[in-house]
Amino acid sequence: MIRRPVFQLLTATYQIFESEDSEVPVGKAMVTDGLIQSLMLKTDAPEHFLGQILNRLVRSICEDADRYNSNLSIKVAEVDDRLTRFLERFGFRRTAPDIYKRTSGSSLPPSVIY
Repeated sequence: MIRRPVFQLLTATYQIFESEDSEVPVGKAMVTDGLIQSLMLKTDAPEHFLGQILNRLVRSICEDADRYNSNLSIKVAEVDDRLTRFLERFGFRRTAPDIYKRTSGSSLPPSVIY
């Protein structure tokens, strides 16, 4: 018998709201076929709150990717050390000057899971 790994390329939309009764999302993400196409944050929130929103979006995407055994990739507009460290926390590795990839099942360190 030949076994092939079962995988599904992740395609989903994510939204984070400030509260349960809020109608306007403070963060959105769109993933198509394993490619994170957009990560959008509301700009008038405090900077520490933006970090929490971004952390929650990327963590949710990574958890779903692991659930579906899907690899992820993201192309960034501007690369800097802070963004590289942030993405590496979630298991992303730089494969080209502006592209980061994450293999399905990359472990999330305890500092990300709380």
